[in-house]
Amino acid sequence: MIIRVRTNLGMERLTISDEITLVQLYEIISKKMQLDLKYVAIENEKHVLFKESQKSVKLSELGFENGSIVYLKPKLIDREKIEREKLEKEIEEKEHEEENKWKFGGLEVEPNFEITKSTTEEEILELEKEWDLEQEKQNKRSLYDRLKEGKIKIPYHIQKRQQNLGKHSLSMAVIDWLEETKPKISHQEKGHCIGVEFDHQSGNVFHTFLRNSNYDIPRVGYLFGSVNSDDSVTVDFIYEPPQKVLSESQRVSIIENEEELDLMIKISEFLGLKPVGWIVGHKPRKSKRKLLKAWQIIQASRVQARFGHHAVTIVACPRKSGKAQFEAYQVSDQTVQLILQKSVRLSSRGYTLDFFESVIVEKEKKLAAGSYFFMITIPIIIHKSFLKNNFFVENRGPWNRGDLSVYLMTNKEKSWEEKLSDPHLLLFLAKMEIFSMRTDFPKLCNQIKTKEKIASGFTVLLENF
Repeated sequence: MIIRVRTNLGMERLTISDEITLVQLYEIISKKMQLDLKYVAIENEKHVLFKESQKSVKLSELGFENGSIVYLKPKLIDREKIEREKLEKEIEEKEHEEENKWKFGGLEVEPNFEITKSTTEEEILELEKEWDLEQEKQNKRSLYDRLKEGKIKIPYHIQKRQQNLGKHSLSMAVIDWLEETKPKISHQEKGHCIGVEFDHQSGNVFHTFLRNSNYDIPRVGYLFGSVNSDDSVTVDFIYEPPQKVLSESQRVSIIENEEELDLMIKISEFLGLKPVGWIVGHKPRKSKRKLLKAWQIIQASRVQARFGHHAVTIVACPRKSGKAQFEAYQVSDQTVQLILQKSVRLSSRGYTLDFFESVIVEKEKKLAAGSYFFMITIPIIIHKSFLKNNFFVENRGPWNRGDLSVYLMTNKEKSWEEKLSDPHLLLFLAKMEIFSMRTDFPKLCNQIKTKEKIASGFTVLLENF
């Protein structure tokens, strides 16, 4: 049959089947007349809009016959709504880009201090103080300037009320909105990780360092393992980066050795693993309450921002009996957001986080909040990894090529599969360039992962090392 389509430009005739549905007619009109139906209303002969429920109904059942007319009329366009949606979409895309910057392998999580082995404790404290002062200075700048530069993002409908005011004026709507959106510090009941399976041998090796130092030297490390389908995390080994202990506060500053860390990441990927968090070991707590210190909360937030929301924090400290005790935590999404927004002072000490601007804590405006607001306890159980921990742990002392000879002689009765299933040894082999990262490591790590017999090419080279 023929359907006549009436527009403000004239009449168009379309030959169609009476068996098609109304939505198919819409598609034909859109294609034939090159119209975006988002901005066009379609009415029947009585100038009544078709209902949403009629779209899947056949034309013959809707009373269409040969010569029927439909009218196309432009919809009233809410230009302000379109502009608002466009602006909100741009903001969302920008936020998505910002979010992706914190993924592992992207930019460093702020602050990006250059801390080396030669950096003294006083210099680190001075760097933190300078960073705090800079952020405080930024926060004291006029709200108008910060709004203009996009430092503060406000909704479009609030922004519109600001446009007609003078350069240094703020509408009450903006002021009210800023008050309403002050962070309300609250405790998050559940984390993104439902539980941790922690390799017992890795934990013991890490705890040995603490015990040998009589718990006077705190220690940190990155956890490597996998995120399971049920949102639990399995930890298979610990990598200990270069680090510096600040004796006065018993804090640990990680000296980022990107080259070494990249090697460890690549090796873990060849083994089917990835970074899943960090571990910190320290002397027994004086308080009975199991709380993370401010610096541990800040570091945990950076780790979750960098490695993903499943990343966990494990705390190692001894019981009264001297045996190792491991506890698992996450920090809340709000905590990570506050760290990324640079709202927290790096000079925070003890068990409280200090803020540059007031936040709402238990219905009161405060400049600090206790660490228990930011912590989520995660269940932890012990498991046995397919990897071993017999080689000398990195960054506890200098490595040299003779360490490999000592290791091979000490473990000569063990099979090559067992001897090479050690991530610390694999990192040593990569750093000493004994095997090629491009050609040898993928094959070697696959044999370790699948528990295949190690190829003779690897063993012959090591036997004659």
